[in-house]
Order: sequence, then structure tokens, then C-alpha cells
Amino acid sequence: MGSDSGALHRSFIAVDVEGFGDPARTTAQRRGARSGMYQVLMRAFADVGLPWDDKSVEDAGDSLIVLLPPDVAKAVLADRLPGRLAAALRDHNQGHSVGARLRLRMALHAGEVHYDERGKTSADLILASRILDAAEAKRALRDSTAPLVVIVSDPFYQSVIRDRSATRPDAYRPVDVRVKEISDQAWVRLVDADTPRPATGTRAPTSRELNAIVDALLRTPGFDTHEKRDLVLHELPFAASIARHSSDRADTFSIVRMIARYPGGLEALRESINFHAAGNTAVAELDTLIADLAGGGDSGSRASNDEHELVVFTSGEDGVPVRDAVVDILEIAGYGVTAEQSPERGSWFQRLTVKQRSPEAAANLATALTATVTNGVVAETVGTAVQGGDITVQVHPPDATHDERMTNAIARLLEASRGHDEVVVYMGSILLIKIDSSIRVWEPTEDEHDLIAANPHLLQAPRDLVAKLVGDKLPENAAER
Repeated sequence: MGSDSGALHRSFIAVDVEGFGDPARTTAQRRGARSGMYQVLMRAFADVGLPWDDKSVEDAGDSLIVLLPPDVAKAVLADRLPGRLAAALRDHNQGHSVGARLRLRMALHAGEVHYDERGKTSADLILASRILDAAEAKRALRDSTAPLVVIVSDPFYQSVIRDRSATRPDAYRPVDVRVKEISDQAWVRLVDADTPRPATGTRAPTSRELNAIVDALLRTPGFDTHEKRDLVLHELPFAASIARHSSDRADTFSIVRMIARYPGGLEALRESINFHAAGNTAVAELDTLIADLAGGGDSGSRASNDEHELVVFTSGEDGVPVRDAVVDILEIAGYGVTAEQSPERGSWFQRLTVKQRSPEAAANLATALTATVTNGVVAETVGTAVQGGDITVQVHPPDATHDERMTNAIARLLEASRGHDEVVVYMGSILLIKIDSSIRVWEPTEDEHDLIAANPHLLQAPRDLVAKLVGDKLPENAAER
């Protein structure tokens, strides 16, 4: 065995390319992205005077970890490096096609590295790798137009960033990190971000309006293939922030959803499409749809921004008890039903519109439906037993507490679901799927929303939906019974 030659205190910089493995990227584009990752990082290092040594770089294909010498001042990493790296990323993205553009996550940490004759080991190096994969860092980058998100360990934040105004401590927010064996706190900062939001005077589109825009785009000759979409997007400054997909509909939906969040995004898209495909009837329809949003539309006929579409499916013909239990849960959580379509028979499938009446409604709903699966309620408090498949429902008097009413509604949902082999409840913030005796519930990611939007028939085929979404693997943010 090799002997330990001692430990050295080193600073770590870990970076990862967002969406590197996206099927929409070609091999040539991945090679360009890898080359770009090195180029932007080496340029940023040179700009702030950090040493670059190839022997201190660990390459994992779509990510790098750089170990810096002990005498490098950590403040440089948090002060000057993020801004210079973001600038290098902007320059790179302006000169490359969409598939070769880059957005990065960068993790900063420092600690002891133990060396022996065959290499090195370090618990701190492992921590740097884990926080780089934190779900909150990925989500922050995905939901913004920033080219870079920085995530730093709590020790690094406390010792290097917190008391130095030049490192922008106010720009960081604390997040929980749960990756593999790590459960810790870290701090996230978006660099050079223009966080997506509806443009002034432009109403955020509803799901129905988004789908109408997608339909029009897919009929537009200048937007109906991946290559043509790349050409249209090339001139848009926020194109690098869009998650791309191999399916035409999923790809177009992802593009529209992100662009709609960016100030002036839909108008910029319309102008670019008109340049490439003016005169087409689908383009004229697109002009009208986007103009309606910019003008506020007909408020009497459109859902407001706090309204959401709810879908309820049951494999049996009578889905009324399931729907009524779901509606009860929604109303207790802080929603109200404002409209509903007639159900489709055979099995049962119904769309409803619900309005958020409380700012805590989404959190209340997530908690309630997770409790449906995990039985996280205190059953004895309300006299409701939820044990295995046996459910005894106790009807509470009108003065029952909020928690008691919610628990009773959950029990009724379980009782009603028991009569169906398959059940789906889907809204923006939650997805519940029952197949046979197994129930899964989780908050869908943006990619999962895209998949459902591109394949709405899957809401009536829960086995296929689960296979598409998770296969045999349960998502990190899911519960199962």
C-alpha cells in the first residue's frame, strides 16, 4: 500500500455544462461545447490572474474540477472570477450556434487533500462535486436566463463571502443540498442574470394559450424542424437558456415557455419568425396570438395568472368521487374551482380550471397530496385509520379544524381511488398517479411538464406516462406507497 505523503489545503473550482447530454446536441456540438468549456474557463482564469495547470484539472467529459495551489487567495474566486466567467460565456454564445452554446454551474469550496503515490483523496473534494449537482443550483439556472450559477459550500460562504461586500454576499441565498451521502447547506448566486418574467404590458400566457402558440409554430415553415428553429433562435440573446428536446412538439413547447418568461421574448420571437417566414397563414395566426398577450387580451374570456388547469382521470367509468375528493382537497388548500368541462366517458377524464385564492395554496396542496402517499397525517387525532388498503372515513362536524378537514378529504380520495386500477391527478404544481396498489406523487419538473404538454394523451395512459417520466426509477422529489 502507498503511504500518505501528507495533506495540502487546496481551493476547488468545479464546473458542469447544462444539458450536455441533451439528445438534441450532435456529437460535433458536444465537442464544441467541451472545447468551449475549457476556453471560457482558461480565459476567465487569465483575466483574474489565476494559474492554470493541466495536471491539476480533472476532466469528466461534461464537467471539470480544478485544484488550485494553496497560496491562491480564495477571495479572488468569489469576487472577480464569476463576473469574468459570465462575460466569457456571453462572448462564446454570441459566436456559436444554439447547440454549441454554454451555460455553466460552478461550485466553490476549499479543504484538505491527501496525496499518496497513486493519487489523492479528499472528503472536501467529494463535497465540491456533490454541491455542483445540487437540485436547487440546477433549478436556479434552468429558470433564469443567466449564463452562470455559482454554488458555494457553507464553510466557504461563511469564511470568504459573508463579510466581504466585493463578493456580493447579498446576491446569494441559502439552499439545502441532498445529493447521495451529502445532506448540507450551500449558497446559490445567479451571475449576470435577467430572471425571466413577463414583459411589461404583456400578460403571462395560460397553458391553453401556450399550446395554441406551439400549434401555430409547428405549422410555420420556418419553425417546423430542429434546424430551422436553430436558425430563428440564433439571433435571440436568451437562446442559450432554453432546454432543447428531440421531439418537435416538446422542443417547441420548451422554447415558447422560456421565451414567454423573458421580457419582450415573444415579441422578439415573432420578429425573427417574420423575417424568415413572413406571409404564411400560421405566421399571421401567431401574430394575432402574441398581439393578444401584449395587449392584455380579453380578460373576460381568458384565465388569469393565478388560474390553473386541473386534470382528473380514472380508469373506471365513475370518476365523480375521485374528482370531488380532489376538489375538496384543493378548496381546503386554498384553491377554488371556476370552470369545468364535461367529462369524457368510457373511462373518466375531466378538465377543470381552479383559481389560487391563497398564497400558501400550492404548498398546502403539495403537503396534502404527499400525505396521501406517505400517510404523514396524525390519524388518531381525527379518528381516521389509513392502514394498508383499509380506510375508515369519519365525517367531521362543520367546526372541524383545517387539518382535520384535510385529513378527511385525503382519506376520501384514497377510498375513492381504491375502486380504480388507474388514477391521474395533474395540475401545475403536483402530479399524482395510482396504478394498481401503487401511488406516486411528486412536483413535476419543467422537462416533465414539457413532456406532458407534448403528449397530452399520456394523462389517460398512466402506465405509459410513468414509463416515459421515470421508468423504473422514482424521482428525487417523489413519494410512493
